[in-house]
Amino acid sequence: MAEVWGPRKVRPLLDDTNSKFARALGSVDFHTREAGLRALQDFLSRRSSLEELEMLRLWKGIFYCFWHSDKQPVQVALADRLSEIMNQLPEEVGWLFYTTFVRTMRREWLGIDRLRLDKFMMLIRKFFAASLRQLQAHDWWARRAQRLADFWLREILLPSDTLPAAGVAFHLADLLLPELARCAADGSGGGAPDDATLRTLLEPFCRALAAAATPAMIYRLRQGVFDPLVDEVRQPGEAPALASLDAAALATHLFDLGAQAETKARNREALYAASAALEKAAAAAAAAGSKQQRREKGPKQEAGKLGQQQAQQHAEQQVDQPLEKAKAAKAARKQARKQQQAQQTQQQQQQQAAPMDAELAPQHHAADGRQQQADAAAAPPGGKKGKKRRQAEAEAQAAAVSPLAATPPPGGPLPSGSSKKKKKKRSQLGDGSEAQHDGEPHLGQQPLHDVPAAEQQLLAAAVAAVTGGGGDGGARSPGTGKKSVRFSLKRNLVNVIGQPPKPEDVRTPPTAKPKGPALKKEGLIGGPASAPERLLTRAGAGRKAQFQTFMNGRAEAAANGSASASKAEGGRGGKRSLLTRPRASDFF
Repeated sequence: MAEVWGPRKVRPLLDDTNSKFARALGSVDFHTREAGLRALQDFLSRRSSLEELEMLRLWKGIFYCFWHSDKQPVQVALADRLSEIMNQLPEEVGWLFYTTFVRTMRREWLGIDRLRLDKFMMLIRKFFAASLRQLQAHDWWARRAQRLADFWLREILLPSDTLPAAGVAFHLADLLLPELARCAADGSGGGAPDDATLRTLLEPFCRALAAAATPAMIYRLRQGVFDPLVDEVRQPGEAPALASLDAAALATHLFDLGAQAETKARNREALYAASAALEKAAAAAAAAGSKQQRREKGPKQEAGKLGQQQAQQHAEQQVDQPLEKAKAAKAARKQARKQQQAQQTQQQQQQQAAPMDAELAPQHHAADGRQQQADAAAAPPGGKKGKKRRQAEAEAQAAAVSPLAATPPPGGPLPSGSSKKKKKKRSQLGDGSEAQHDGEPHLGQQPLHDVPAAEQQLLAAAVAAVTGGGGDGGARSPGTGKKSVRFSLKRNLVNVIGQPPKPEDVRTPPTAKPKGPALKKEGLIGGPASAPERLLTRAGAGRKAQFQTFMNGRAEAAANGSASASKAEGGRGGKRSLLTRPRASDFF
């Protein structure tokens, strides 16, 4: 019987228990990992399609291959080599390679220790830059850009799973603008992206800012994406990657996202702040651009414009110069005509005044001569006597004009000299003359011969009323030459010390309501006079009578010293001592 051979069983390349790639990539030996990595590149380049599960198993080995790599140059070279594999594969295989890498990093993120965290973050940066270079190589194809942006939003920024991998989203927010600028400055591909591509790549971050559930995510999006975006729009760099971005339209889009009903208050506040900052930056950039355009205009244009302005000013001056000369000549003629008219008017006035002065001149000369002769005849002799005489005549004239002004002040007339000796001498003479001629008129009070008698009586009454009356002109203070004026009012109620008080009929009557001491006066019942008698109720009267009975009984017991005091206490507490204090319950 012939032996029948069936189909040969082929063991799968990526088995859970036996995988050559997994064992080679996860080896601790560098040469084994290097051989496995070369075999992996050759294997993937010959495959047009691959299952996602098989790619995830491959990335499990690749993850530990990068885990065991030491030293920074080795790590950087391995990261560059792994990121370039994506661009060497067919489109679908390369896209699967990138998506499984991101899912593997998110799954293993929590298990990465702090010593290896930096190199895995560098690996993420390399893959992100490789994805942007792939878009640039295909001239920023809109379909590829939209697929990449949707993957960022769905798998990294707002994932549907619960894996603790927020650090991957934070790192992605930090990488967007720097890697875009580096990609645009490289120049190896299709240049900088246009406005539509930039809006497509920024859209997942705008959506994440509108729907982020944690404050840390909102803060990291603002700090990593939108704040640097505002700075770049306001002051673009040497090779701006965002030169074609319409910042005003993006600001409007952020405002619309914040105005939606499902947006939370915290997210709305962040969206409005980013929108306002972008709008201001766009306005500042527009103003700076227009200013730069004006500066960039050629010097010839500026010179031509300056020449035109100078020519125009010269033409205006030539036109205005004859007009100004004509106005100046007209003003000079007008001024000369005014001066001539003023001179003619002055001459006419002088001619009219000349005859009148000739007629009045003799009369003025005669009157001036008579006045000078009279003044010379009436002039007193010189010296001290002449001075005293002139002073007395001046005082007499003043008294004749106003009799009140002739009344000297209390103490005599004031000396007119400035010397201290003259003042002292005059005061002594004044005191002596007053002592000898008491009652005679003083200096400056000469009798008025020209005033009628009736008027003199009225003046004398007025002087007496002012000086206090009396023939002596008022009492004088001893030792001084001054008068002491007293005012005597008939109804004056001021009490003087040493004199009896004023009668009661002229005093102020007391008020109707008694105050103070009036309430302290004893009345008929022993209390204040104005306090009414207290009215007791029936219960109060009974308690008062009971208390009075108790006090009487206690007084009798104290006087007799017998034991019958307990009966006088109202039948309560007969065993209590007689000297104890009564309780309130005995009366209430």
